[in-house]
Amino acid sequence: MENIPSIIQALLLDNILNTNDVIAVFGPDDTILFSNKTFAALYNADVSQINGSKWDDCVKQSFIANKGLRYDTDDIDQWLLKAHKLRRADRQRTFEINTLDDQWYLCNETTNDQGYIVFHGIENTHSKQLEIALKNSATKLKLLASTDSLTSLFNRRYFFMRLKDEISRYQRTDKYISVIMIDIDHFKKVNDQYGHNAGDEVLVTFSKLIKKMIRPYDIAARMGGEEFAVILPNTNMQEGQMVAERIRKSIESMIFDQIAKGFHVTVSIGGMTSNSEHNASKFTLKSDNALYKAKNNGRNQ
Repeated sequence: MENIPSIIQALLLDNILNTNDVIAVFGPDDTILFSNKTFAALYNADVSQINGSKWDDCVKQSFIANKGLRYDTDDIDQWLLKAHKLRRADRQRTFEINTLDDQWYLCNETTNDQGYIVFHGIENTHSKQLEIALKNSATKLKLLASTDSLTSLFNRRYFFMRLKDEISRYQRTDKYISVIMIDIDHFKKVNDQYGHNAGDEVLVTFSKLIKKMIRPYDIAARMGGEEFAVILPNTNMQEGQMVAERIRKSIESMIFDQIAKGFHVTVSIGGMTSNSEHNASKFTLKSDNALYKAKNNGRNQ
């Protein structure tokens, strides 16, 4: 530095102190030896308060005040333990931080042989917001591709994909998997007599009923039209029959007075239970055959 003219040194220092970049120097014991105002603001402090302080104390102060950095934890001591395991683990470390007012910074820590750390962060809020928006869009597209737009149940394609996964998982154990197929009886008459809006209302209401009747990890899908299916992992035949009967009784007792006074619908249900069938198509075919047997025997069973 002695070869650099004093005017240049002054200009460089002024730039470091007033830049929107985040700049600090830590001692080996994590004392903050130097910082600029942007760094200090991350900890709800100014430069005079933060220089000479221990980094842990600054973290705890901003956490308690709920200002500055976002920590995403209820236990700041545990957060600090994890942070210290990362600091100085490598000579160079790059990571992101964000503030409670949603400012994002891409940060770099450089550690020398004596344990001093030079910290430099640049704001990347706009880029991060675009990244988050793209991820959200991708998640929404994935959800749209796997769900039925009317009922919000999973669609036929997703049903078969999950059934193959579940069969693969359970074929390595002695546990059973059950599938039930459900068809709303005489549904065409609902559309013909009361209109397609009434038919849609029945489908949506029935879909909500299915969701209430099954476990969180069961998979319910609309296979098309008025036909539905449910995958019941780790479920034997007796348990599968109990689920099917609860669904049948529940829809039978539901009155759709908004469509017509005393109006109700019934369903026919068929299913299959196995711990040895490894083909998803055969699994659903056998379930379908049981469903058609229920319909041919008089429905509502």
